[in-house]
Amino acid sequence: MKVLITGANGFVGQGLARRLLKQPVLGRAVTGLTLLSRRFEQPPVDPRVRLVKGDMADAVLLQDALNEEPEVIFHLACVPGAVSEPNFELGKHINLDANIALLEMLRTRKWQATHVPRLVFTSSVAVYGKPLSERGVDESLRAVPGLSYGAQKIVGEVLIADYSRRGWLDGRSVRLPGIVSRPVDDAGHASRFLSDLIRFPTEGKPVTCPTTPDAKSWFLSRSACIDNLIHAAELTTDQLNPARQWQLPAQHLSMQSIVEGLVKVHGEGVRKLVSFEPNATIQDIYASYPPLITTQAESVGFRHDGDVESLVRRALLED
Repeated sequence: MKVLITGANGFVGQGLARRLLKQPVLGRAVTGLTLLSRRFEQPPVDPRVRLVKGDMADAVLLQDALNEEPEVIFHLACVPGAVSEPNFELGKHINLDANIALLEMLRTRKWQATHVPRLVFTSSVAVYGKPLSERGVDESLRAVPGLSYGAQKIVGEVLIADYSRRGWLDGRSVRLPGIVSRPVDDAGHASRFLSDLIRFPTEGKPVTCPTTPDAKSWFLSRSACIDNLIHAAELTTDQLNPARQWQLPAQHLSMQSIVEGLVKVHGEGVRKLVSFEPNATIQDIYASYPPLITTQAESVGFRHDGDVESLVRRALLED
């Protein structure tokens, strides 16, 4: 089994790469793993790993990444909304132009008669925009993005479904909620305070949460996210819906419930490490979410962490 990961140096990509080197996909061990990213920080050391470094929108580089004729592609590369909104050209370059370049190379691939590659695309809850109904976000909600990032993700979903309809690839898009617990980095995720709320107290460090204690958001550990990405690749034909798109399940939790989960897992001492200084803008954008209603996704096997204690324990796993 040969696999390609784009955006492989990202938070999810690094964990996915480590997981794939020890976990089969479609019942087969990974024999070749190509990692494509603009830079690499401590990539896996394994003879099965091949690094392709550079801009994904570079046609020569992208073709090089596909030269191993991957059977499964995890397409994670993107520029997050907090970066792409003020820099439209950069967001379009990676989130849209590079996506189309990848799809076109798969459409015109030289190994047409050998296999149809499965493509798992990480979309985002950013497709829904605001405001959201207090009753919840279900899978029938019309996506009306409020950011260029969300609009670019929707375009990716639609094109992947259309290219799949034509038989050029076998695509599956999953909309990611907040994935925790991200390390401190410069990736530009404005929602990273959700990760800090778990990571810092676990490491014995103080953290100031920019919301009220009762503010609610969506939480999914990286480990559970990776479980779901691999599951998406393994869905059978009869499990696919016409849009080939699913909203990943996530727990709908208040910031205070995260603190209580930390206390249950790490002891009462962590409570004093957390303080709250609400920022109205951050609370409105990232911490005023209604529940996610993901009946369809759950019916085909997608899952969140289960409970807050499991989330806290799994959020810092290295996979």
